[in-house]
Amino acid sequence: MCGINGLARLHPEAPPLDREELLRTREAMAARGPDAAGAWLSADGRVALASRRLAILDLSAAGTQPMASPDGRWHLVMNGEIYNFRALRRELEADGVPFRSQSDTEVVLALLARKGPAALSRLRGMFGLALWDDAEKRLLLARDPLGIKPLYWTAEGGILRFASQVKALEAGGAVSRAVDPAGLAGFLLWGAVPEPWTIRRAVHALPAGCFLVAADGRAGDPVPYHRLDQAPAGPPLDPLDPISAVEDAVVAHLESDVPVAVFLSAGLDSGLIAALARRHLPTPPTTFTLTFDALAGTAEDEGPLAAALGRLIALLPDPRTLFRGRLHTAKRVAWTRAIPVEEVKTIGKALGGTINDVLLTAVSGAMGRYLEKRGAPRRRGLNFRAAMPVNLRAIDKMADMGNEFGLVFLALPAGIAEPRERLQVVRKRAFALRKSAEPLVVYWLLTLMGLGPLWLHRLIVAIFGAKATAVMTNMPGPKQPLFLAGRPIQDVFFWVPQTGAVGLGFAICSYNGHIRVGVGTDAGLVPDPETIVDLFHAEIEEMRRLAGG
Repeated sequence: MCGINGLARLHPEAPPLDREELLRTREAMAARGPDAAGAWLSADGRVALASRRLAILDLSAAGTQPMASPDGRWHLVMNGEIYNFRALRRELEADGVPFRSQSDTEVVLALLARKGPAALSRLRGMFGLALWDDAEKRLLLARDPLGIKPLYWTAEGGILRFASQVKALEAGGAVSRAVDPAGLAGFLLWGAVPEPWTIRRAVHALPAGCFLVAADGRAGDPVPYHRLDQAPAGPPLDPLDPISAVEDAVVAHLESDVPVAVFLSAGLDSGLIAALARRHLPTPPTTFTLTFDALAGTAEDEGPLAAALGRLIALLPDPRTLFRGRLHTAKRVAWTRAIPVEEVKTIGKALGGTINDVLLTAVSGAMGRYLEKRGAPRRRGLNFRAAMPVNLRAIDKMADMGNEFGLVFLALPAGIAEPRERLQVVRKRAFALRKSAEPLVVYWLLTLMGLGPLWLHRLIVAIFGAKATAVMTNMPGPKQPLFLAGRPIQDVFFWVPQTGAVGLGFAICSYNGHIRVGVGTDAGLVPDPETIVDLFHAEIEEMRRLAGG
């Protein structure tokens, strides 16, 4: 977010350009460009350009603006960023164009100097720019196809003035402050002034996807250079593959020599952008969320949900082990022997945990032992995340139709060999998740995913499915036996829902005072789930021994 401005004498009879006005206009945009400031006045006094710089690409002084071509003919100021500047630079270098910096501004300068306004359609990015041709005495103003970056201009008294903000033009002191009735009406009707109007009658917004040329004593009308039906700059994209298009756009926006941050709400759009950015960054992107004190503690406060979403996005994909990989068509299942609930409860009390803590500790240990049995390393810091459904339905709503499940991602400490230490880690992590907004965030994402197109469903599953190695369900059943047609139901059978590319599932089921754990696996990854079952029982026996049983 830089700030650019300038002055151009359209008529010889026009008063001389006021350097102080140029600087007042520039400094009114100091907040837009805190890293550097520059100004240039042509030798003949026909044009003056100024810039406040927010350095994103090439942080050195070589990227300072206004920027001149090596021969001094062309002078450029630009607000914005060109995401395909490296590809354009390679083309220009192949034609023998030398470069002095690593900035996108120099690439735009060289391209416009060679191609003129026809080069604008080659730029992929967001920009507002002004280019002075000192040989032809011509000023070009241009704005990106979507109008992301602003650019305003006015021509009064034989002088064209432009800037990135209307209030900056006003700060120069030479622009009429008369209100435009059309701009005011638009603001009152829609909360924003529709372009090309502004709140000032004398000031115009250069429309999106247009350029304007000032030469021969007059400022021309804005000319469109972009149409919605024309192919955008950048690599060709398959219109039937929106996932690639969205990810390509996110990756393009990561082009930067400074850290990249994301504005994050509790919604799907910003969350999706942040999650895609996380895929391509070595560390999680910094996220910012706007909150309001007046909404704190209410349903309209997005702060806690956005924070939980940010933590989910920051999670790295689970490590690649023999539990993760390309899924096959065949599945394998196995289940443990029935274990009395009271026995598990006794172990938990002795070791300082709940029934769930004991069972999750045993599952974690079994996963770690299985790796060792298959010859894979079991590092102490190894964790496997389990995606665990959480019921969000209120107690008095249990009979309502439909599911209201969220998910939490619990890190199972499979790398810790000692059961007591492992149980304490499980207990602390499970307790922390009980107070988390994570289940509600995932429920909201799942709801929106169900309302969206299939490609969005697949993308969300791919992003968040990569963060888990297993699915873990916990189904507490009746404590007393149930009857069907006069006969008691002997047992219950487990089922683990499939989640994306996750090929390992555990189901904790209790019924009639006993607990079983079912294991479902992908046959190509884990062909012998019964081995995990045996190792689970070995973990229970070890904890029983430690508990003094």
